[in-house]
Amino acid sequence: MSSHTSVSDSVYLPEENKAGEVASSPAVSVRPVRRAKKTPNASSAPSKIGRVKRSAPPSAPEEGVEYQPELCARLLSFFDVPPFKVTEVMKRDGSVSLVETAAELPTFAAFARSLGVTQRRLMEWEEAYPAFACAAQKARDLQGDILIQNSLRGNYSSSFAVFTAKNILGWSDGKDDAKPAEKTLVVKWEK
Repeated sequence: MSSHTSVSDSVYLPEENKAGEVASSPAVSVRPVRRAKKTPNASSAPSKIGRVKRSAPPSAPEEGVEYQPELCARLLSFFDVPPFKVTEVMKRDGSVSLVETAAELPTFAAFARSLGVTQRRLMEWEEAYPAFACAAQKARDLQGDILIQNSLRGNYSSSFAVFTAKNILGWSDGKDDAKPAEKTLVVKWEK
């Protein structure tokens, strides 16, 4: 068997640091994928004979943090950030102007990554622990407030704000709601 590497034959995997955590940088490492050598008499149509069905590897238990009550406070502190910051910038002419910069919108994906777990694990904790479910709802409220404040100030594009509000916060604009047919009420007066 020969193996060769090209962009189309590679699998991109995130780099890990010394602690085994996935790096947040956009750099990726490339691991080549082995391909079987074709025989000269092989037809172009794939054959079902001799194929081995590959199954997904058994899912290993998720590593990371086990639920602890302190995670409720940690979740809220992660989401409780100022929606924007204002900095003074000195212009060439010596005048000072204020520049407003939107904060990075905190997400459950980012919080899960900081713990070394997945969003799925966070959802499991929400279902199993009422205190965590309450903290998660408060975090969603904080997230919504950041989105609203930055959208009203023009710090987020309107299309991003609408998309995010619909998908993360569950908002709707009424266009997606099917209106039920109105029933006509008929009143008959009898003598």
